[in-house]
Amino acid sequence: MNDPTQDNQTAEETRNLIERCRSGDLAAFTALMHGHQHFAYNVAFKVVQNGDSAADIVQEAFIRVWKNLHRYDDSARFTTWLYKIVVHLCYDRLKMESRRQRLFQSIGRISEESDATDGRNPETEAQTKDAASIILGLAKRLPPKQQLVFMLRDIQDCTMEEIAEIADMSVSSVKANLSYARKAIREAFEILEERRTYESLS
Repeated sequence: MNDPTQDNQTAEETRNLIERCRSGDLAAFTALMHGHQHFAYNVAFKVVQNGDSAADIVQEAFIRVWKNLHRYDDSARFTTWLYKIVVHLCYDRLKMESRRQRLFQSIGRISEESDATDGRNPETEAQTKDAASIILGLAKRLPPKQQLVFMLRDIQDCTMEEIAEIADMSVSSVKANLSYARKAIREAFEILEERRTYESLS
């Protein structure tokens, strides 16, 4: 995992703010939040790939921070703790979106809903976006656990051990989910490329 940096606070400033927060100082909490909200948003957005969802996750993350500061281990970096909170909330959001998609599919409206909410079509994306953007779009169609592992490993460059700790999985399970995710994305990407080639020739 890339070394997370604080937005505009030193480690010492963060520790002082945390101590004040534990005493119920709301002004200190506001300062703590402002100093780390950009970091939290970037983490969330890289996983869920949606600005509104990322903003919601950040808001919920800081609510959890406020409620659980008494559990924070001062020997660990605050950004590491915050990172885990944000990623867990991202996983919850991915699961919720997956359930929503299954519901739409069961009533035969998955395509309509996808167009209405995303405004995107995989075939159109294959024609108009670069490979990286297409891959991110395909990743959003993976099952939640595979999507989380793929985003953490291939987008955020976390190690297998870090992902296992963050996602509460064994390293072997992380590797298996990553393998399934990469295979599914590779196959879907190849299909899109074949369609694009066929359409360019017709």
